[in-house]
Order: sequence, then structure tokens, then C-alpha cells
Amino acid sequence: MAEIMLAEARALCTKAELELYQASRGKLLTAQKPAQLLKSRERARQARDKWNDLAKTQRRALQKDKGARDVVKTERSAKKAQLFQEALDRIQARIDLLPAEDVKAAAATRKPTSKAKRTVEHRASRASVRKQLSDVRDAKLVEATSAQAPTTPPAVVADVPAAAPTPVVESPPSATAHVPELKKPSKKLSVKALAKPLQQLDSQKQLRAATVAKEQRKKVSGKAHVQAHSSSRGRRNQAARDQKNKG
Repeated sequence: MAEIMLAEARALCTKAELELYQASRGKLLTAQKPAQLLKSRERARQARDKWNDLAKTQRRALQKDKGARDVVKTERSAKKAQLFQEALDRIQARIDLLPAEDVKAAAATRKPTSKAKRTVEHRASRASVRKQLSDVRDAKLVEATSAQAPTTPPAVVADVPAAAPTPVVESPPSATAHVPELKKPSKKLSVKALAKPLQQLDSQKQLRAATVAKEQRKKVSGKAHVQAHSSSRGRRNQAARDQKNKG
């Protein structure tokens, strides 16, 4: 398998991965001290394992989908796994050329950090960043609020002296002035009592109007009007005379 060159590595790697790749080549590799070489070797091994695992996972997924065993590995993951394997080999070759005593001394000075400690440090770092971002956001919010608030200065209230009390002058009682007391009505008139005279007046008007209309009808018809009580009295008188004649 051909070695991956710098131009291809630039197309495959991120900025941090490309720096690790370049640190495993030429003068950058030989300029490193034993402690730096050990750190570069650890980083290269971690990157190789990462991309190897990813390539295997992708290959299994493709085999499951296609149902075949001769599926080609995904190109990008496989290429990056090869790239970091080659970087690891070059770094290891450089370490092998160094005196064993120097390598042991560098390894003794390096204290590997446990995963739990790395997690605590990472969380503390993230909490610090979040606090800084929160402070910046609060400062901007206060700035925006103060810019929107009215800038009119507070009103100055002048000291006004208290007014002197006005003297009360009592006027002498007038001998001639006399205001009679108004008597309150002894009894309140109800609505019905007030409306009764109006109803009587309307009844009288209606009676007079009916009488006038009746008289006019008589004049138009030409018939004589005999009152009922006069006619009855005449009949009674005639009956009395008839009875007297019979006796």
C-alpha cells in the first residue's frame, strides 16, 4: 500500500490532525524531545484506533445492507486510519533511535492523567466558559436596557414656604335677617294618588264627548227622545186611574 503524501493528508485531515501528521515527518520529528515524542506517539495511536474502529463499523453496516462479504471499506475512514498508522510508525522509529535512559526518564516524568480526573477538569473548564458567556450576556442586556431607558434628569423640587393660616373673622348676628324654617311635608304622595285626579278628568271628558255625540245622532235621526223615568211614571199613573175606575 502506497504511503499517503502531504497533499492527500491535507484533503483528509482537520487542522489538528494535519499538525500531528506533519510532526511525524522530517525536521519537525527530529527536533522533538523524548517527552514530546512520547506524547506524539500517544496521540497518533489514539487517532489510528479511532479511525480503525469507525472503518470497521461502517464496513459491518454496508455488509448488513447489501448482504455480501466482499464490501470495500469506506475510503475516507480507511485512508485516515492508514495515515495515522504511518505517523505512529515514524514516531516509534525515532524513539527507538534515542538512548533508552532518556526515554525512561521522560516516561517517568510524564504522569498519565486518569479518565476521572480528565472528566472533572473538563467539566470545570466548561463551567468556567459558561460563566464567562453568562457574564458577557448579562452585561450586554444591562447595556441595552440602559440605552432604552429615558435619560430625562429628575425634577428639582424647590422649597416653598408654608402659607400662614388665614384668620377667621366672626360676623355679628343680624337683628333684621330672619329665615323662616321650611316645613317638611307630613305625608308623601304616592304615584297612584297623583295620577287619580288625572284619571277623573279624563273620565269626565269622555262622558261629555259621549253625550254630545248622542245628541248629534238624535238630531240627525229626527226621533223624539223620551227619558226612561218619565215614561215609567206615566204608566204607573195610568194604571192607578184604571184601578180607581174599576172600583
